[in-house]
Amino acid sequence: MCAELGELLGRPPEVEVSVGDATAAILKAADDEESTLIAVGSRGLGATGRVRLGSVSTKILRAARGPVLVFQHTAAGNGFDQD
Repeated sequence: MCAELGELLGRPPEVEVSVGDATAAILKAADDEESTLIAVGSRGLGATGRVRLGSVSTKILRAARGPVLVFQHTAAGNGFDQD
């Protein structure tokens, strides 16, 4: 997936690792870096899982100031190509 995003963006995507509340850290990084796209994964827990556990991807979709790409995690892999 990173290779495909790089082709679309015309440059490699930037990756940042943060510690803390995932939603807050992702939104802060996106605002600080003036990002063009936030890409997050979803485990596909369904409505019950989102209600019980909350969903980082759902919270980001609702609060982000720019575009968000949500991709579903698959059992066969982690959703990323191994380049």
